[in-house]
Amino acid sequence: MHQIKNIKNYPANLEQNPEYIVEMLKKKYNKLTVHNRKTHTNYIRFPYEYFSDLKFFLERENPLAVQTLLNIAGEVTVEKIVGKSELREFKNALIVFMTLFVNVMIEVYGDRDNQTIAFSRLISKLEDIDDYEKMKRMVLDEMSNMIRKQSIVKTSVSHSMLVQNALKMIQGQFRKQMRLKSLAQELSVSESYLSRCLKRETGMTLSEHILKLRIDEAKQLLIKTDASVYDIATAVGFNYQNHFASVFKKYTGLQPLVYRNRHFR
Repeated sequence: MHQIKNIKNYPANLEQNPEYIVEMLKKKYNKLTVHNRKTHTNYIRFPYEYFSDLKFFLERENPLAVQTLLNIAGEVTVEKIVGKSELREFKNALIVFMTLFVNVMIEVYGDRDNQTIAFSRLISKLEDIDDYEKMKRMVLDEMSNMIRKQSIVKTSVSHSMLVQNALKMIQGQFRKQMRLKSLAQELSVSESYLSRCLKRETGMTLSEHILKLRIDEAKQLLIKTDASVYDIATAVGFNYQNHFASVFKKYTGLQPLVYRNRHFR
């Protein structure tokens, strides 16, 4: 299997094979490390191409690839920080990392003022934390939140009224067993027409929207509660824990408990 040198050279049909993209991204960035200029620890250095790849997949609205890139950043091992000077250097490295990320967000979504405000708030929070793992998690969580908020704004601006209404209904009912037929009836359109509009304007089917929303909520429940995997699966709309675990791994690359252990506050 060849290693990706430039993601922009991907064959077009690669985006139809999400598992392959995830595998290739992991292979491409499997040697990311942190090091200090003096002690060779704690100084984060990401290749510029990482941010080029992030921009590429944000522009193509590929949430699985974007999440894979965020997971890769979260999995970089950080050695124990000793002393205020190393802590300061680690914070500075995170600020550089977020600066490059915010530049990507502005290039993809515009909205420079709000992006800059979010960045400034993050820096303020960062200065009050002395635990490097908490700092890293906070930065990655903020990156996810910024992407999610911008995606919602983009959706509300670019989609037709029919699709906007459909997305609002999906957002409110994704924990239930939704069917295309009942959704189309509520919107007074045919199933085939609604299906075509959803796919054309969002790039996803009804079931894909539902699964994404369920997994997004499950990730938050895993991080912020101590509920069992079974209870979380049930809460977000899955009937079987095994099915939930399988879908969760497909979207995040991790089993639910592994995800919790890596992100739990």
